[in-house]
Amino acid sequence: MVVQSVDGKSAWPELVGVQGTVAKETIEKENPLVNAVIVLEGTIVTQEIRCNRVRVWVNKDGFVIAAPNFWTVKKVSNCSPVWAGILSGRDIIAPSVCWYIGDGTSVKIWDDPWVPSLPNFRVDGTDQNSCTLTFVSDLICPNSRLWRLDILQNLFYPHEIATILKIRLPAAPAPDKLLWLKTKTGEFSVKSMYRCITQAEPSSSGPVEDNFDWSKFWKIRGISPRVHLFLWRLLHNALALKANISKHTSHTDSTCLFCFSHEETADHLFLHCFVIKQIWFSSPIGLCIDAPDLPYTLAGLFNFWLASSEATEVFKLGCALVWCIWKARNQALFDNIAVQIDEVVKAASSLYIEHSSTTALATRLVSSFASQQSSSNWIHLPLGSIKINVDGATSDCSIAAGIVARNLAGDFLEGHCFFDGEWLGVDGAIEAEARAFLKGLELAQALQTPSLILEGDSQLLVSYLLDDRLKYPWRIRSVILDYRSLIKSFDSIVFRHVPRKANVVAHKLAKFAISSKACTSFQGFPPSCIVSALLADKTSILYD
Repeated sequence: MVVQSVDGKSAWPELVGVQGTVAKETIEKENPLVNAVIVLEGTIVTQEIRCNRVRVWVNKDGFVIAAPNFWTVKKVSNCSPVWAGILSGRDIIAPSVCWYIGDGTSVKIWDDPWVPSLPNFRVDGTDQNSCTLTFVSDLICPNSRLWRLDILQNLFYPHEIATILKIRLPAAPAPDKLLWLKTKTGEFSVKSMYRCITQAEPSSSGPVEDNFDWSKFWKIRGISPRVHLFLWRLLHNALALKANISKHTSHTDSTCLFCFSHEETADHLFLHCFVIKQIWFSSPIGLCIDAPDLPYTLAGLFNFWLASSEATEVFKLGCALVWCIWKARNQALFDNIAVQIDEVVKAASSLYIEHSSTTALATRLVSSFASQQSSSNWIHLPLGSIKINVDGATSDCSIAAGIVARNLAGDFLEGHCFFDGEWLGVDGAIEAEARAFLKGLELAQALQTPSLILEGDSQLLVSYLLDDRLKYPWRIRSVILDYRSLIKSFDSIVFRHVPRKANVVAHKLAKFAISSKACTSFQGFPPSCIVSALLADKTSILYD
């Protein structure tokens, strides 16, 4: 009997060498991830084997036949439509799949993607052919749980060694996990997959920049909902601009109504037309556009404003301006009313003030309420407890943490500064906070305190620590695993979120770590940068 393979040819002759249930268990153990279909005498059976390295087949005698690596096998011209579809899906997800290293026993050094900072997440190495090591676990010291630098130096180029050393390993061995990097948690979702597919295909509307911060875009308050939706349509090139209409109808004039010299596209109408340049420059924003071929676009301009917390009001005024420009354009088109630069700027300013005044009032009320709720700097401790405050900080390619331990009376016991000046990755704020909480636990363990209160001002991270059901970012996976291991050594431990006002000491120590760019320890005597904050907390204990 000939068993047909997924590519339409006869089955690969390589045998696993075991039969039946034993073969299934062997393959499941070695290859725990991707489904492979068992074919028996040409018929698809309902049984499945979870298999990552090979596609699995059996002949009538129960022998298991192995195929090449699923991630590298190529599609042939006469393969079935089903297999062609599977490989097409694989090609879409493959650039965004990477292994998280727990113990390294499931990840092959040369075949699998496992280094997030390298192209294609793979290593090249100096000489793969002469290397006898197969799995990433061979590169890890089992006792210290650190990378074996002597082996790395023999196998990899310097830049590869540097990136591998940046992969933080958990203190205790943990299972390796295949990550989907299009989500922060590393979990696969249909929504993120759909986004990958739509970004890979051409669209009839102009695509927005891939890195546009839509999450922050929709969270902005103080904008008319109508204007908010209009800007969303504008950034997707979904307006009835002349250039868009001319694509679908013949004999349509696509000339700009204001300058009569260029095609009316989104970027021209709202940025580069000489009339519009005068509107931007005359507005309170004072944007100077002195050339028709500027490298930035509308999406780039608004994304730049979104990225800066200090430019939120500029963003909102910009939204009002583009809305009023659109209204002026429609009046010129349908009512034959000439555009008046001063009137457009005045209308935009009025619209901005109308919708931002209520938001500003609400912000003041919320701030006032919050200040009343957190009037005390120090939150009291139960008898016999030690309190450790932690805080994270970030700078360019750097993360840092401040850790301060105090007793019931608020006396300083010990403090630590953590600094990593060669940090690689995204979302440094959450990783800095995660490192801060872990360092706080390590300090408490060193102080041998049975009862601990650990405080920080990152509500998100406290939620991750308190609720195991929450999905946390994959980049802090090793930190969370270490935290769960350390927590077992305490008789009593409380994680608590506190406002920034009650966490000033740790915050200042984290800032000191950023400025000094060093890991420092303080025992008995605090550094001068936190003395005043310590005194303020101690004073609040006496007068509370």
